[in-house]
Amino acid sequence: LHQQKFGVIKIKKFDKEYRTDSSQEVCFLSECGIRYTFVKTENGVTVWKYKKTKELGVALSKFWDKYTN
Repeated sequence: LHQQKFGVIKIKKFDKEYRTDSSQEVCFLSECGIRYTFVKTENGVTVWKYKKTKELGVALSKFWDKYTN
């Protein structure tokens, strides 16, 4: 993404990873065949990271549709 400010173009970095601290979300993604790429603990909270892919986006859409409606 590009953003112009006073004649200078600033390039915003695209985050290539998706992160979650929801074990329910991790289980759902695992059931969809999507594995996390990295897991760590931040301030006592377990955080799972995933590479952003089309398959991840589709699975997350299904997850949020299922658990928010």
